[in-house]
Amino acid sequence: VHTMVVRAGQTTYLNVVDKEQEGALTIYKEGEVLTKWDGSNFIYEMKKLPGATFKVTAGADIYRADGTKVHSEGDVIAEQLTTGVDGYVYLGNLHLGTYVVTETSSIDGYTINSNPHVVNIEYENQNLTVQVEATTIRNARQKAEVTVTKRDSDTDNPLVGGQYTIYAVYDIVNYAGEIIVSKGKALQTVTTGDD
Repeated sequence: VHTMVVRAGQTTYLNVVDKEQEGALTIYKEGEVLTKWDGSNFIYEMKKLPGATFKVTAGADIYRADGTKVHSEGDVIAEQLTTGVDGYVYLGNLHLGTYVVTETSSIDGYTINSNPHVVNIEYENQNLTVQVEATTIRNARQKAEVTVTKRDSDTDNPLVGGQYTIYAVYDIVNYAGEIIVSKGKALQTVTTGDD
């Protein structure tokens, strides 16, 4: 509401400046985390992850509402954006436009997701001050496998029926830091097949 006084015989002016709608971007990081051991298998769940680092660039030329160019396509908008303990990082004070989010550093135990994620921050409505968009970037956990081959020492032929047991060398903890498998626990026993 703007208040003004109008007097007879005078012209009264009111100058109102519209505020340009701003943009903001929330980047979420997700990946599978170890939650428990059911006696024969490790169980994983998708959770938000801290510690991943991102770069944001302009995905196209970006302009102010008045048509003034502020960024060219490919310009770096922000670097070293790192997800916090809650698994996200927030970037504000952006102009409306197209942005590209790229992971630059992953978390120990996860494979970097090098796929660029395009996010469009577009005008929403006249009552919104900041238009917030979000993107979720998932990382695959690094996996390991063990192969055992049993062969005859004289003929080098494969031997059937050799049994091998895998044990935990250390305590295995879940994402919350709880021990779910104690050191020395047998995890799995396998038997060699025909090959």
